[in-house]
Amino acid sequence: MNGNEGINIEKIYERLERYYSMWSSYPILMLEQRIRKLQRRGLTREEAILVLYKKIYGGGLEEEYTITPEGGYAISKRQYMIGFMDLLSYAYNMYTCNPILILPAILMDSVMYIGNSILLMFILWMLNEILRRGIYLGEGAIRMVILKVLELVRENVLISVLVIIAYIILYIVAVSLYWLSLIKASLKAYKGLRLGVGDMLFNFRTFLRVLRGQLLVYGILAVPLVIPVMMIFKVPTSIFFLLFVIFISLISLLMLYMLLVFVPHEIIVKGTSSFSAICGSFRVVIASLKHVLVYILMMVLASLGASMVSHILSMAHILLSEFIFFVITCFINPIFNLSITGVYIQAIGHDITLWREQRPIISVILYNVRRGIRKLREFLENPCNLIFISMSVVLLICSYIYGVQLGTTYLSPLTTRLFERGRLSPILYEYIPLSIVLEILFNNWKIALVTAVGGLFFAVPVVATITNGLFIGLVASRMGLLEFIVLITPHGCIELPAFIIAIASGLRLSYFLLFRRDELEAKVRETILIAIGLIIPLLIAAIIEVSITPWIARVVLGWK
Repeated sequence: MNGNEGINIEKIYERLERYYSMWSSYPILMLEQRIRKLQRRGLTREEAILVLYKKIYGGGLEEEYTITPEGGYAISKRQYMIGFMDLLSYAYNMYTCNPILILPAILMDSVMYIGNSILLMFILWMLNEILRRGIYLGEGAIRMVILKVLELVRENVLISVLVIIAYIILYIVAVSLYWLSLIKASLKAYKGLRLGVGDMLFNFRTFLRVLRGQLLVYGILAVPLVIPVMMIFKVPTSIFFLLFVIFISLISLLMLYMLLVFVPHEIIVKGTSSFSAICGSFRVVIASLKHVLVYILMMVLASLGASMVSHILSMAHILLSEFIFFVITCFINPIFNLSITGVYIQAIGHDITLWREQRPIISVILYNVRRGIRKLREFLENPCNLIFISMSVVLLICSYIYGVQLGTTYLSPLTTRLFERGRLSPILYEYIPLSIVLEILFNNWKIALVTAVGGLFFAVPVVATITNGLFIGLVASRMGLLEFIVLITPHGCIELPAFIIAIASGLRLSYFLLFRRDELEAKVRETILIAIGLIIPLLIAAIIEVSITPWIARVVLGWK
């Protein structure tokens, strides 16, 4: 298809197809629609192709793109920035072709597991203290409970402040780890290169720079919240004025967050100081304001949508909150963040590569589950791992014994409310069984993931073991031997070994981090696959817990 004036129409058509591949997964269909639209105006096909080319490139046959080995197209001359929404499909392709991109989310959740455990212990302690003082925990006593909680906080102000500060610092550490690993990987992925575990590992000095920047960012973000918090504790006379102040504060918070969104990018990509990164973030956000606004809007809508869908399903007796938020945390948010990172890379004048290769997410999941099962079997067959499994068992048993001791002494007011004889959990009757299975599965699997991969931070496997061992011990402290066998053993005989394997793999990862760092990258990959492989025993345990355990409790114990 050549023109009469020496113009290669085939070459122009090919370049147009490459251009539209940036905007659609079906570039030829989009291109042909535009050609037909111009033909209906009286143009020939060749004329329509030339008009489209001149409209996009302004004429000339300069090389606008270069084909990369991975099958993408690197932009070498851009008249337009590829927007956030247009990058989403390519970020999805990047994610499915590089499933290791789930690692930043797991790292973040691993650190937050420590913070959540501290907060949980603090809440349990406060509830126990309220019960020790004879306050009834019921719907009619909410005001009294709130007053007692405030009284406890005032009496133990140092502990309360330390818990809050620890939680906030751990959250900022988790966010810093997330952005550092994700941005570092994105810079390579947007060059069209495959990712490995090593592309997300980093040195401690770089982490400290990002952490300083994030501490400054969250210090700035806290400023709009000072006034409404002070007004709440002051008990204002006008509730409408308080709501107005809260609304203005939230708007200010969102605007500040939007302006500071590229601070970690500036620190990691340019190596600037925290204050320079803030100024740089302002400039990049202003240059790409439309795309950043869409990003913030999509993040807010995703969170609100997840909460709304979870609530609606709950009203329909379907319990899927853990599954929904797992998808948001480990799939939706990373894709959004990969897209906004692509916007940033373009905004500072760098080239990006668009990932055109598509992989069905289901096939990616099934492939990695099969690999995980194989690695899980290899882990159990390796006698060198026996030491880590033994350490996990000993630590879990010690935590369990201490939990039983606490449940019968200091925490007895709380444990008497945790365990009610003769009655199964009402959740079993309120929700569809399959949804309960999925809820239990994703809760336990997420704990297994963060426990195993959290070995990179030493404390996570230990904290997870102590927390779960204590909680099992607290519940068991109010059970007889027969009740324990009936209510815990059927699913626990599968669930607890799976959890022990997760702990052992996390401890092994800590060992390699300390003493054999040259093998760390391979062991991180193995640990992730082992945790993925645990989904099968955890699924079986969840099915037993929902279907078989309640049936045995009805038959043997006569529970209802």
